[in-house]
Amino acid sequence: MDEGPLYVYGVTHSGAVDAGGMAGLDGRAIRSVAVDGVAAFVSDAPPGSIETTRERLLTHARVLEHLAADRTVLPMRFGVVAPSERALRDGVLSPRRKVFASLLDRLEGTVEVDLRVLYDESAVLGEIVRGSPAVRRLQLSVRNRPADATYYDRIKLGEAVAAGLSELAGRDAKRIAARLEPLAVDARQRPPSHERMVLHEAFLVRRSNLDRFDAEASKLEAGGRFQVRLIGPMPPYSFVDLEVQPARRRRKSWAS
Repeated sequence: MDEGPLYVYGVTHSGAVDAGGMAGLDGRAIRSVAVDGVAAFVSDAPPGSIETTRERLLTHARVLEHLAADRTVLPMRFGVVAPSERALRDGVLSPRRKVFASLLDRLEGTVEVDLRVLYDESAVLGEIVRGSPAVRRLQLSVRNRPADATYYDRIKLGEAVAAGLSELAGRDAKRIAARLEPLAVDARQRPPSHERMVLHEAFLVRRSNLDRFDAEASKLEAGGRFQVRLIGPMPPYSFVDLEVQPARRRRKSWAS
């Protein structure tokens, strides 16, 4: 049994442990460590601290997407390291096998799809102006007038447009979620990261229902109000919350 530290990518059922010869972080071979029906995908950990680099982050994501293409995998966040194979077996997999098995059973046959819906700026601004007499008045008040003479009115106009956009997005987000959530097993909404963002939501979708979900989400672009961005299918990152504890030397560890 190798007693060196192991970098951990994810956990699966012990019957689905072929990594297909894929290389992991820093080109190191991926293998599995199995105990009582569950298994972890690992590679030898790089020496020293696990520094975060773009290449390593991309490799971690590619490995998980490859592994999850035809099986259910509980993904680990970047930087999780077990001190040794013995520690991984005896301190993590064995005592937590029922938790892992339960999660794997619950997530069986599902993948995550990340949905981001943004407004088309020209379409939505026109909609806000048409629907708000106050915005129209402010818009007319600043038109063809010097900027220094309309400074405060321009501030008020910006605030009014932002308020109208927020109110409109709230209503549209509810309608979109109500339309798509019935097609998913579970969903997690995220805070908007852009002023034009209507909805950012992660959906747990059955593989067998992916085409239907994609088709329904794509319909949102009809009419030109929305721009839709779909990312996935990918491992269920948003629906797995496994505890990790900081370890020495700036690693994350599964210390028991």
